Amino acid sequence: MRFTTPPTMRVIKKEEKEAQLRDHIAAHVARIAAATPGGETYAYRLVVRSHESPVVRALAALSHDLAAANIRICAVVALPGAERSPAWPDELNALTECRAVRDVRLLDAHEQLWLGEETCWIGDCMRREPAKRDAYECYGIGCRETAAGVARAFELFWSKGAPAATGQIPAPVEAISAALETAVAALQAAEQTPPIASTRH
Repeated sequence: MRFTTPPTMRVIKKEEKEAQLRDHIAAHVARIAAATPGGETYAYRLVVRSHESPVVRALAALSHDLAAANIRICAVVALPGAERSPAWPDELNALTECRAVRDVRLLDAHEQLWLGEETCWIGDCMRREPAKRDAYECYGIGCRETAAGVARAFELFWSKGAPAATGQIPAPVEAISAALETAVAALQAAEQTPPIASTRH
């Protein structure tokens, strides 16, 4: 009989985030490749702040492995075009179906990646810019309950999203873009000092 410990939130240094995500994803890709040698299509489900999020960079670094295992990505993006460049990583263009949710309330949600029925990752809330501070995150391994919760959240966000081409994700109209950027700036200003305990998880 296998016992698993429920995943818990922990703080990770921003410098280590991408590497740990890459290792987590790579281990799952290897299991999928071994389990589906016939090339059956498999889909990861991603909810992300923008194309610049560490989880997107981690997936891009594994693009060849994803393609070889016939894994595609269904992605919901909260801030398409509101940051430096609207382009999705070239390495992931052919692998990704993308939707944009232009609703400022999504910024209080968490970045998350569903890998399978027992495997997922939950990141910090989207308003905490990952390049500027350490973050809270959770690795779900061998936990069906956590993975099911991530899948349900993804389906809700996906149903509210508008299709977006990954090669050049369309930027929001000017008024929406300005509102998103203003909201992000205000929320980040209110969090100059990271909390010592999480109240959002």
